[in-house]
Amino acid sequence: MLEGNPLSRPNEILLHALTSPPMEGAYADSLRSELVVLTLSACPDIVQPYVDHISPFLLPRPDSSSWFGAMDLVCQIYHACTNHLVVRCTDAMEHWTNAQQAAQSIVDGCFLSPKIAESVGAALKFSESQEVMDKAHELIRILRKNVVILLTWISTTEKFPTSLFTSEQFKMELRKLIRERMPTTETMQKFDKLFDKTLKDSAILKDQVLPSVPTEVGKCEDDIPETPKPNPLENVGTLDSLPAELRKPLRRFFNCSEEAPLSAKLMKALNVLPEITNVCISNYFNVPIILRCLAKGFRLARMQGYTELKFDNMNLLDSMLNHWEFPNIILPDPASEARPVADEMDGEVVEENHTSEMITSFLREAVFDLLTELTLLDPEAVLTRVPVLWFLASYNATLSSCDRHILRIIYLMESNSGHLLTRPNDIASVPLTWGPTVLRHYQFNTKARNGQLPVPVTCMAPNLNSLFNMIDEDNLLSSSIRFPMRRPWLGQVNSFSLKAAATEDEQQLYDPCFLLHALYHYLQQYKSAKTDNSTERFLRRFYTSNCLAFAVAGLTSYSKHLRSIARSVIAEYRSLALAWKPVKGKEVQNDQSSLFSSVFPERPQVLFILDTIRNSLATGGGLALGGGSRKRWMLSSPLDTGGRLTKVHANFFIRALQLLSKPENCMYQSIWNCLLSKPAIDLTRVPDFLRNFFSTSNMFRVERQWISRLCAESLGDTADYLVMENSHVFKHMLGVYSSPSSDPTFQLYILQLLRSATSHPRLCHTLTRFHAIPLWLWRNALSTGSAAHVKHFRAIIDHMLAAFSGQPEESPSLVVVRLLSEEFQKMHGVSRLSKSDSCMVNPPVDDMTETI
Repeated sequence: MLEGNPLSRPNEILLHALTSPPMEGAYADSLRSELVVLTLSACPDIVQPYVDHISPFLLPRPDSSSWFGAMDLVCQIYHACTNHLVVRCTDAMEHWTNAQQAAQSIVDGCFLSPKIAESVGAALKFSESQEVMDKAHELIRILRKNVVILLTWISTTEKFPTSLFTSEQFKMELRKLIRERMPTTETMQKFDKLFDKTLKDSAILKDQVLPSVPTEVGKCEDDIPETPKPNPLENVGTLDSLPAELRKPLRRFFNCSEEAPLSAKLMKALNVLPEITNVCISNYFNVPIILRCLAKGFRLARMQGYTELKFDNMNLLDSMLNHWEFPNIILPDPASEARPVADEMDGEVVEENHTSEMITSFLREAVFDLLTELTLLDPEAVLTRVPVLWFLASYNATLSSCDRHILRIIYLMESNSGHLLTRPNDIASVPLTWGPTVLRHYQFNTKARNGQLPVPVTCMAPNLNSLFNMIDEDNLLSSSIRFPMRRPWLGQVNSFSLKAAATEDEQQLYDPCFLLHALYHYLQQYKSAKTDNSTERFLRRFYTSNCLAFAVAGLTSYSKHLRSIARSVIAEYRSLALAWKPVKGKEVQNDQSSLFSSVFPERPQVLFILDTIRNSLATGGGLALGGGSRKRWMLSSPLDTGGRLTKVHANFFIRALQLLSKPENCMYQSIWNCLLSKPAIDLTRVPDFLRNFFSTSNMFRVERQWISRLCAESLGDTADYLVMENSHVFKHMLGVYSSPSSDPTFQLYILQLLRSATSHPRLCHTLTRFHAIPLWLWRNALSTGSAAHVKHFRAIIDHMLAAFSGQPEESPSLVVVRLLSEEFQKMHGVSRLSKSDSCMVNPPVDDMTETI
């Protein structure tokens, strides 16, 4: 079952599919009816919105086949819920913190909605046709059976009383909700009598699907310790089997620090580095840790300025390129992507394949690490021996360590050639490709000759649409929302550090240093390409594939170079969109407006948002246009300048771009009210925070959760905190956390916001001073909550302990937080977070980093 509210992303997609034009009148077709019933049975959260959608067809009409078909579909939907009521009750009790919310989620999925109750009531009293009345009574019998099953389970289960509510409280809430949704007074009285009875016939529950039980009693999946994955790059034991003349220098390279001064033993090891490198490449080329130690040795000599290291770089490079395994290691395996998923009987084979692929990825990373150091020593040698397409074929444009090594090599080659990616007769004459897509367009000969890899041959020239085959839309949107603001520009060699890697879950995000340039390259290709049917929809796909959103996110970067290329992408896209015309519009002038709306309907709104961004970042921060300015220095941090968008504003514009094609979304009108109110956004405050947080509309919960989610996922540095503080975000969110109107989803957004804020040591002190966070935690963290609440509270407490423990003098707040941590551990038994849980937010960083 898909969890979450009906407006969550998976539920929204399913509901949109079920209510799309091809699915209209699904009751008239048995296959489409079956699809609807199976979907709603698997996802009860969208039962009510779907039934409300077809409610206009349920107004009783005599001798109407469409009415009988629609009513029959409704009967099938509620009948499909019958066998899953126990599972849904159990899930609701675990997910919601009070009886009212749990009962609401159950009734929404297995009983009439208020909107459809009127139509059913009219059918029950439709005296013109007895068949209509009989069909309505059939639906009432199905609903009565569902209520009987619910009441029987409540009376016989041992899950009550829970720590949150009793069975009587639960029944009372169910009774209230069902009363409100009764079609007639007569049926209300009949159903009301069921709640006064004691139903204990467990035979009625025999067909119920029961929730899954853990294999070990008292031990859930989360309690099982994680088995650490083998890392060949850290397996020092592999060096023990080497001869002494290799083992000793390699161990010294592995154990030494890159910042520490060179010792006599280390200088002795560096003197034999060229000799052992040739031996290791010839005999141990497939051992990752050996290649890593060699790369670290060359890095030590370069960083420490050790000039006595004498070796022939051309000879070392030739030995690597001539090795028979080198081409197969650096090129991706195209068969691995199309490999079918094995069944359970092939579990051992799958595990072996996974381990083999993992070792290959570690080996590829080690090879590129060593190749990076050799490229730094002599970029010209690599440029003349390895065509850049070999590196592009291995590159996936992510923030992983291997991809950052490859990008560094490509950057060094480009810096020394001046026209590697821009020469008219080279690869820049066609759209740039990378990753496995390169293998579809170019043929590689894996046999090196004379220490030089052959130039790949073009078998099928890439086109503009190749861009959308290389990027994952969902990952690109995630990379935009969680944009790596601290990613340095490649030209800053001194500050470029492969150790400054992202956390485990951030390594799959796209690298802006490459992707922003690639997006600009494709816009330039589109500008010079001949407009035809194949390129007509390029600009719209550029927007719908989240490429434009990624460029907007680039405005949050601390690097002025990345912000500059992001502005160039946005400006180029805006000029192309302004000049864009549909191909058929040149021939059919009378119907040109309809062609505009059919081919690129969101074009005017996209241009409007881009103009709003430009106005907001104008001189003075848009103050003259009603937007409000931002200071150059914020919280005494030199990282934030007037030309940079804060993450909260960038994410607001990104979310606004996502809503352009969804006018049915309840946030569509609210966002456009904000954008149309002024020509610029006030960059000192969260856009429309108070209006959405204290919304008076019928969808106030959705609007409040939307703005809360925006704040929770957007706190990246102290500048974001100051913007939120100006809008009183923390004051209002902390104040309503324990309010009866706060549902668990909203509470989790508040905890996520605090978790992001406390990951910055400086903000821990600020929150303690202005919001008394230790006392707030003492009040709320020690109460009962779900597992997700406990994990967030544990992370917040750990962050505060780390922030206060680093002070030279012991703070009074540290005593309170330590005591809170002990009490929290006694109550919840959680002493620390697992590695996967701790990667959910960015690690603490120092906000006083030097400006890039």
